[in-house]
Amino acid sequence: PTVTCIGDGINLVFDESILRAYYGGTVTITVDGVTDALGNPAASHTYSFVIGQWGTQTSPVSLVGPTDAWLINTTETTVDFTLADYDVFEVEHSLDYILLQYAPNHSGEWITIDTTWQEDLVAYYTANNTAGEAARFTTTWTPTLAEGSYAVRPVAYGDYGFPEYSGTLGGTVDTSVPFITSFTPGDDTLRFGETIVISYSEDLASASFESSDLDLKERIVTETNGIYDTTYVKVPSTEYLTQVSGSNVTLFFEEGFTATYDGADLRIQLSGLTDANNNATDTTLNQVIAVENVIVTGGGSQRLQSLNLAGEHREDGQVALHWNAISVDGIAFYAVERSTDGTYFESVGTVVAGSEAEYEFLDAVDFDTQIFYRLRLVSTAKELQSRTIAIQDNGLAMPLSVEVFPNPIEDSRVAFTWTSKGSEEHLTVEIRDLRGALLHTETLDATSRGLQQSVQLPTHLQSGLYLLQISQENDTQSVQFVVR
Repeated sequence: PTVTCIGDGINLVFDESILRAYYGGTVTITVDGVTDALGNPAASHTYSFVIGQWGTQTSPVSLVGPTDAWLINTTETTVDFTLADYDVFEVEHSLDYILLQYAPNHSGEWITIDTTWQEDLVAYYTANNTAGEAARFTTTWTPTLAEGSYAVRPVAYGDYGFPEYSGTLGGTVDTSVPFITSFTPGDDTLRFGETIVISYSEDLASASFESSDLDLKERIVTETNGIYDTTYVKVPSTEYLTQVSGSNVTLFFEEGFTATYDGADLRIQLSGLTDANNNATDTTLNQVIAVENVIVTGGGSQRLQSLNLAGEHREDGQVALHWNAISVDGIAFYAVERSTDGTYFESVGTVVAGSEAEYEFLDAVDFDTQIFYRLRLVSTAKELQSRTIAIQDNGLAMPLSVEVFPNPIEDSRVAFTWTSKGSEEHLTVEIRDLRGALLHTETLDATSRGLQQSVQLPTHLQSGLYLLQISQENDTQSVQFVVR
């Protein structure tokens, strides 16, 4: 410093650049060897001070938004930072401008994002605030940084004095999307005791997985007259468990799964997963695997028992189902189940287990296009299920048939259903007495096939037997009904 003696005092003038360089440090000044005008020595004196604010104090500043760690990913490409607690009108502090800075974690190098001058802060306040409100300023950052973790801070500068620093707020830049690196089993064949593992390029967020994200269905292919039709039937969720852990999605299967689906092709579709920073996987998995009820050992492989169901639509209109006997302790019967959509099944009959090597079940059912069947083996030891099969309509015409129910009729109304196959012509409905006299007639559209219909009888009919006669093209069917 420059030292000047001024009468009964000493004046010390410090270079401001030196004070800034040693900001926060302690200065100790010792005065010794000084005498008065008569040569009398003055006592030694020591004075200490900390280099702090020099001149008008710089305005403080705080970073108040976002309140949590910020994130830049594939969908969120910008982040808003809100500054507060600064003296926008310089009432008590000096404020020239505020810098917004960032630095990579574990780095002391701070890089300026944006500079906001005091006059811009005043203009923003005037446009967005009412008198007396605390000053706030929001700026949007669109970083183009390498992936990693960063810290952000605002710094206020005034006319005199030293910078005022806010606390820092950490965040992450992650724009990489997870992609599939491998699928197990590698030969696309699932065997007894095996799992399916889909591996990704990075860890996944287990909370991002929902049961609807995974679709596991059996692919059923049927053929009629050289024309192939493919249907996908959902595998019940009770047959497998899905686990998301680290970078893997694993499917664990019930013990009897390969016995149930032996010989089937399964389609696996998976989407909707994200990594920890909410980046969605780049593609939807769409994989087909075969199922074999085979156990692999060190010395080779061994085929296990399976319940193999097959069937066909016969010329007489019935569905014939066939399956092999299976050796299970305490076996009681085989339950045959039918479905129109491959998802919701109902029981249509049972076959008692005996000593036969093969079994057959005939189902007299009317259907269009295709129908689905499966088989359950019920025993005291365990319950097994066959894979689902689809029976394709054989395309053969079926004769006209009609059924009245209830019979005797109720409330002078004849309720009936009718079926046929091979004709889309309208239907003629007639009510006659046993002598053949026509009492009532009307027509029905072919779309009424299989649906319950009704005819209101004339009020003057006496109790007795009558005929319901329906005709479609050259085919006519008659059913007697009773009027009480």
